[in-house]
Amino acid sequence: MTMIVLVILMICIELFLLHVIMKSPFSYPYFIHRFDVSGRRSPHIEDFVDTFLISGGFTKTTPAYVDIVPD
Repeated sequence: MTMIVLVILMICIELFLLHVIMKSPFSYPYFIHRFDVSGRRSPHIEDFVDTFLISGGFTKTTPAYVDIVPD
């Protein structure tokens, strides 16, 4: 009985170590903004994104870029 528990424990430790070694070192920033498309038959998301960025929304996305590309 103790041998089975020991084997299961060793397998769990090996799987954990494998996960630590194989995981990606990169963390991707996510930016979420909700666009109101209610009442539109076929909205073009490109127009909403362009309007958002032109109206000053670009400053909201800048912190994510700074995290990726340091000075």
